[in-house]
Amino acid sequence: MKFITMLLIVGAYALVSGCATVRPTMTDTQAREAAAAMKVLYVCSQGGHHDADTTAAGMLLLKNNFSHYNADGEAIISMAKTMPMEASTQLCNEAAVHISMGKQQAAAQRQQVQSTPQYQYVAPKRTVCNNIAGQILCSTY
Repeated sequence: MKFITMLLIVGAYALVSGCATVRPTMTDTQAREAAAAMKVLYVCSQGGHHDADTTAAGMLLLKNNFSHYNADGEAIISMAKTMPMEASTQLCNEAAVHISMGKQQAAAQRQQVQSTPQYQYVAPKRTVCNNIAGQILCSTY
């Protein structure tokens, strides 16, 4: 349980931190959505509704969805901690469905990228043929 809690905290911090690139600032509504999603993952993992793989996949999806925004990670984490929420089977099942759909979409995108043909540059070749004693010998460089 402590490991999952630590994983959620580290994942939440990674969610809102990232490379030093110019990104738009996360709005208050988006910050509340991120905090609520983190809280759902937390209460479902603590309540035993989600296993560690589902929780980790959910954090990865959150990170991918919100990583292109500048946000105050500490504020989002504290907002998630103060949200009143209890783990119900229905809530956790809905979250698991969203996580599963996100994993399937990511897998489909990876497969699409891998299935696109990769063109290789083929260097021009030179073939030289010589007639030596009536026999033709060719070499390609």
